[in-house]
Amino acid sequence: MKYILSILLFLIPSLAISASQEWDGIKTLKCTFNNGAYLDGKDVKTTSRPFGDNPTLVIDSINIKNKTARAIGNAGADDMVILDADGMLTLIGRTVSGNLIFTGITKEDDGKFYIVTSRHMLLGKEPIFSQSYGICEVFN
Repeated sequence: MKYILSILLFLIPSLAISASQEWDGIKTLKCTFNNGAYLDGKDVKTTSRPFGDNPTLVIDSINIKNKTARAIGNAGADDMVILDADGMLTLIGRTVSGNLIFTGITKEDDGKFYIVTSRHMLLGKEPIFSQSYGICEVFN
């Protein structure tokens, strides 16, 4: 998997620019999702829903210099590649089953970190796409 993600970084050098100072010293973020949306490929309809249990995602081992991080969620942990563009972190990962996960985290003027995670899954022959939205806090 790291080999595939390394190739991806090679193919998209314009996105892999140096990290901004606002990410210096941040090694772990704990993110809580409060709502999201998904598209079920079979029904081809989008459904939006609030999350009653507010699922969390921990992104740790954030290493801007090496462009790596690890995401820990309810289904396990995945290594991710960091692409940094003008202060917004974009992380790309692949689950053990081959599904892609794209995550964007930005720090706003209010000091809060906002996160959007997009999952591109194939269950059998049915594609399922989902996005989750939330807020992160530094959890070093």
